[in-house]
Amino acid sequence: MEPTFVIRWLYRHQTGHSVVSDWRNLCAVCGLGTKDTVLLGKVLRPTFTDSAVLRHPRGTIACPACAWYFDNQDLRRSGWYVTESKATAMARRDWYSLLKEHIQRPPEEPGYYLIHPGGMATKHLALYAPMSVGGGWPIPVRFGTVTLPLGLSWLVGLEAAFELRRHHSWKEIKSDSYIIEVAAKKWTGIEEFGRLRQMVQPWLNTAFIDLIEFLWTKERRENDRF
Repeated sequence: MEPTFVIRWLYRHQTGHSVVSDWRNLCAVCGLGTKDTVLLGKVLRPTFTDSAVLRHPRGTIACPACAWYFDNQDLRRSGWYVTESKATAMARRDWYSLLKEHIQRPPEEPGYYLIHPGGMATKHLALYAPMSVGGGWPIPVRFGTVTLPLGLSWLVGLEAAFELRRHHSWKEIKSDSYIIEVAAKKWTGIEEFGRLRQMVQPWLNTAFIDLIEFLWTKERRENDRF
């Protein structure tokens, strides 16, 4: 796997310290060179089995940034938007506006999007996340255990799902199972319902629709009756 910069950037932004690079010593975790080293056995617990996250799996040492990362469990289980110039802790309610803005106008600076839906399975999402390509589509977003390339077509599906959510439950939307007679009474124009339904259908039975549901936070539920 290619090296990852996300932990180095988090480390610098959160602690004010930087890792001095030395490519004679490659960190087993991030795959980057480091002058100062920590034995990998002191960083990873004996119960660690997720070797797929290691960018240099044959390595025996870790850099100070990765040692710090594994020692901060709360940080590893939080959501982050990280670039070389900044690291922003992201609450669930903040992701919708950021993703919408960046999909419509991709930022010039590459970065990492780390969305944590909760659960032990996602504790190393930072190490799995690919870096976005600044100024282009799609933007790769790490959502739990999957990486999702998000572009304008997905954003259209998201907005359609949010419109459907005004009158229907997520169970109905995600299963594409509606009682048409009931839907006809909820919508002033059944054609609009059909149009929105078609826009959501490409994303059903995928992690893309799970992310859409995740982004429907309580701040957006003023008309939520389900």
